[in-house]
Amino acid sequence: MEKKLKRQRIVILILSVALIYSFVQFKSFKAETENRFNNLSHQYNNLNSTISSIYNNVDEKLEQQASLITYFDFKYGELDSKNLKVPVSVKIIPKTVTDYTSLTLDFGERTVDMKKGDKMEFTADFTSDLFLGESNRKVKLIIKEGKNSQSEMLDWYISSLHSQYLPTLNAAFVFDKTAYTPGNGLKVDGDVMFIGDITEREESEFTDIKLVYKINRDIVEEYKIPETAFESAVDSISVYKTYADVRTGDTFELYAEAVDEHGFVHRVTVKKIIYVTDETFERETPIDGGEIILDKEGNILYGGKK
Repeated sequence: MEKKLKRQRIVILILSVALIYSFVQFKSFKAETENRFNNLSHQYNNLNSTISSIYNNVDEKLEQQASLITYFDFKYGELDSKNLKVPVSVKIIPKTVTDYTSLTLDFGERTVDMKKGDKMEFTADFTSDLFLGESNRKVKLIIKEGKNSQSEMLDWYISSLHSQYLPTLNAAFVFDKTAYTPGNGLKVDGDVMFIGDITEREESEFTDIKLVYKINRDIVEEYKIPETAFESAVDSISVYKTYADVRTGDTFELYAEAVDEHGFVHRVTVKKIIYVTDETFERETPIDGGEIILDKEGNILYGGKK
């Protein structure tokens, strides 16, 4: 009996050792498998990156081969805020130049002829209007060789030129609980949230930031936002106003306004309500879908209805 128990213990011990060994081997195999999988994933990602790089290089080479030019560069000079002009310098080198080669830049509403230099380069120096409307259009290069001509769209948008020099005012009316109560009039309740340049005080060039309240064409109230308002993480101003004397056909408007370092006034309407009946309001937010820029005299330079 004792011999039988001894054999059983030896068998159990052998099986236990085998089980422990198998478990260790399994963990080692699992770790090795995971390591191989990670290596394969890394190699797969590297291969994908290499293939993408090859495709990008091929596309770039094809674009270069299809292009009519070998070099293109442009620079903007210092803003003339008084005359609303910006100096522009352009340099282009075509692939082929003869005594009859001429280059012209087509901006849609105007064209600029380029001057040929001593070598193969062509240059142009001219002034552009700061405010060119909202057309997002590329500049076209026209190359003429005698009576023959070819054209190419340059990687150059000049329509949003003012955004290169001026900060942008972005604001919206949020958490809106505006309502009309018979007997109490119009209650404007919500937050004016500012986004972007105006809250970045170290880089912003905005001054005289304020909220303006209007009924019809009359300004009924102005609230100048203190310089300390945006020093913390807060980027919104709470609004709670009641206007009891609103009448049928009246229009209430709330807009944010700020002045940049050049004296241009930036304005964004965040709330507009037209009083229709005793209990109904027609809402339009904002009026023209974005920022309006005016000069010191109140003339619209960009956006809105001129």
